[in-house]
Amino acid sequence: MLFVLYRHKANKQCAKVTGKERKGRFQLNQENMTTGCAAVTSGNMSQRQAAKHYGVPRATLQKILDGKTCVGTKSGRKPLLGDLKNKLVDYAVNCASLGIGFGQKTVFRYAAQLAAKYKIKFKSRRQSQKWWRLLKKRNNYMCLRRPEPTAAVQHMYMNHIKVEKYFKALESLLMKTGLADRPEQVWNMDETSVQLEHKPRCVLAQKGTKFLHARTSGNRETLTVIACVNAAGESIPPHIIAKGKKSKSLHGSDVQSAPEGSTWSVSPSGWTKQGIAKLWFESRLCPVLAEKGHKF
Repeated sequence: MLFVLYRHKANKQCAKVTGKERKGRFQLNQENMTTGCAAVTSGNMSQRQAAKHYGVPRATLQKILDGKTCVGTKSGRKPLLGDLKNKLVDYAVNCASLGIGFGQKTVFRYAAQLAAKYKIKFKSRRQSQKWWRLLKKRNNYMCLRRPEPTAAVQHMYMNHIKVEKYFKALESLLMKTGLADRPEQVWNMDETSVQLEHKPRCVLAQKGTKFLHARTSGNRETLTVIACVNAAGESIPPHIIAKGKKSKSLHGSDVQSAPEGSTWSVSPSGWTKQGIAKLWFESRLCPVLAEKGHKF
């Protein structure tokens, strides 16, 4: 007689562990780990007793006591460049503050030079977009921004030392002339160009559209506007300069829509000339100062 025994295996459905749950298993309580290390160091407990009592892995506790790691260290691989990465990011941020910043391609080139110098090899032999995303994630104070274009003369004086020197000289001048407590007598005049062509606004379009156009006249003509305000926030009506040789050139401009009290003039180039600036000073600014009772 033959007896055949079958071993019955229970069909246990193994639940899938998600990435977040798997990551949660290895999250340590830093306070318990620190207390456990202190208990072992003082001799009150052994490593096994401290791991069981404080609910921390004994292997991790042993590594911390041996000096191979420390409390609060993040799990996973360390960045390939290590501390060099922080130096590269700081260098990029400092260059941007000086007006000589660089973009993603230059960061990749500098990182490759550092890797070659210190014999560090990337997995794909060069930096990937994943490496770039992780670099921005670890350094959340860094981002890609479009700098404002400045002229060479302005760029030369845009540093902390020269700006501070300018404001100290301005403060000394205001104290010397007695205008520090009279902001209504401190005026600033500047000129700027305004393009006549309108800039298309945002419109509703189908998502994913690669090409979207708006109709414009293609006119690149500009107007020059002279504006003047004082430190108290008061202003005088602007003076607008159009391109032309005679006052008839203003007939094509919508003069009536200009701000109330605005004055107009023409010049062959449409820019401020020495005669126009002198005319504006004598006919516009001086009467306003006299009306307010300012002495000049």
